[in-house]
Amino acid sequence: MSGLGMSKVVADILKNQLVGKTSRFPESPYVFPGHAGELRTDCSAVDKIKKSAGLAASFRPFHGLRHHFAVSLANSGQFTINMISEALTHKNLDFTKKKYAQFLPETLVEMGNAAAEVLQFKG
Repeated sequence: MSGLGMSKVVADILKNQLVGKTSRFPESPYVFPGHAGELRTDCSAVDKIKKSAGLAASFRPFHGLRHHFAVSLANSGQFTINMISEALTHKNLDFTKKKYAQFLPETLVEMGNAAAEVLQFKG
């Protein structure tokens, strides 16, 4: 299994999921089937986690993971905001810039240290 833009890690996870899914629900057309192999309409595990953590019912953990993914890529310095926008399938680059072109505190410190080194400032 491979796909455009799919990492080996993701491909391996999906392969394993399909093996497990096929053994439990061989007739199901879904990669992540719900009860009895039918279409998954909710995820009670996420609800239990949110309740245990005291999070609001409206909290969207998967959206938070997407945001963390984008900010981590931006802060790595290895990818342009255009590349990140494409990975997120945003139609508007300005939206991506406003939302994800930000720096974490650790990155700002690293940037300051790099600037001092470039300027050969010895404190």
